[in-house]
Amino acid sequence: MRLLDLVQVKQFRLDFCYRLAIFPIAVPPLRNGTEDIRALAEHFLENYPQTEVPARHLTATALQSLQKAAWARNVRELQHAIERAFILAGNDLRLTPEHFQPIGASSLLREI
Repeated sequence: MRLLDLVQVKQFRLDFCYRLAIFPIAVPPLRNGTEDIRALAEHFLENYPQTEVPARHLTATALQSLQKAAWARNVRELQHAIERAFILAGNDLRLTPEHFQPIGASSLLREI
């Protein structure tokens, strides 16, 4: 839904639209930016709250799985997938495709 549509149904303030229109930023969806997935995944792995836990890394096949995934949402969905895989990996230092199954929030919601 566009912001102007939200203004019409009184779910967004018109003055905020004017403020945002000063400098619009077009951010493509993550599903269109597979070259960004590696850098983002590595960033999330490096910045995951680690207390005495060795660093983890993605296997090549895990990275391919992430790049092929149809990310319906934004970068936060990828971050949550990385965090979930980190937990599921336990003591394994390598994150494999199995740690990312299922990928995507809609898949996770089907599990609940």
